Amino acid sequence: MSTTTIEVRCNARPTRLAFVVPTPDRDLLLSVIARATSLWGGIFNPIVILDGSTREVRGRQEQITSPAQYLEGQTDILKAFDPDFLPNFSADPLPQELKEFQHRAFAAERLDWKPWGPMRNEVTPYFADVWPILEELWEKEFKSSAKPALKFRYLEKDDARKSLLLAAKYGLYTNDDSYEFLKKNFGAEAIVYDAQFKASLKPQTFHTPLSLTAYRCSTRRQHVHSHAYFLLNPDNPFDVVDYWNLRAAGMILFPLTLQDCREFEQPIRDFARLLRIRSTIGLPTMWSL
Repeated sequence: MSTTTIEVRCNARPTRLAFVVPTPDRDLLLSVIARATSLWGGIFNPIVILDGSTREVRGRQEQITSPAQYLEGQTDILKAFDPDFLPNFSADPLPQELKEFQHRAFAAERLDWKPWGPMRNEVTPYFADVWPILEELWEKEFKSSAKPALKFRYLEKDDARKSLLLAAKYGLYTNDDSYEFLKKNFGAEAIVYDAQFKASLKPQTFHTPLSLTAYRCSTRRQHVHSHAYFLLNPDNPFDVVDYWNLRAAGMILFPLTLQDCREFEQPIRDFARLLRIRSTIGLPTMWSL
């Protein structure tokens, strides 16, 4: 009897979550960002705000739909990302508009569990933490190298908590041990977010806690119309979540505020020059800001 050999190739990927929050609560969004920063693939997990009643309608792109259609737009976001699970930070079930995702939703407090035995007092995430991934990176790139090719920087926890945009841009840890881990194992340095830093920022110079969550993740980015300057209010939760979700979808974004435009003059020029070069030779721009 003849036999046939079938080869199967399987690529492991992180579980994709969509964080569902009831209102644009700043502290809650910071906690979601901190959660994403600690998960493998966290930078690719979208955030959905259920209550859009306080969202300001600015620009033609937001005037296309009425406020009554806001939840329909959130449904479209979920359909586009097609998450595996939806941690729901609301005490209520998902609204009717999102009912097709109800079977994937669960209460946010179930993101963690307490194991039995000697470790019963420790909290363990159900989904893949980023720390084993970083330990592998340390073994391959840092353990035997006097001058590693990769450079790491982080924004101090207190500084990140002061700015919703900066937390969403660089990531945020909830405990000091995580920052010590980066400093000890990767020689990470703190970012001083001053005028000098803004004037000299260049693409591909360092990784941050949030960009580290993408390590060993294979992503497919659009090669056309995938790069944009993103002008936003850094304290507006809806603006910051829009920035977060567009980046999670694969766009290369340069976030700017009206206050920062002048200080970012040179990086803006660098970004535009980089885009022209990439467009000319047909290469995607792998740059996470």
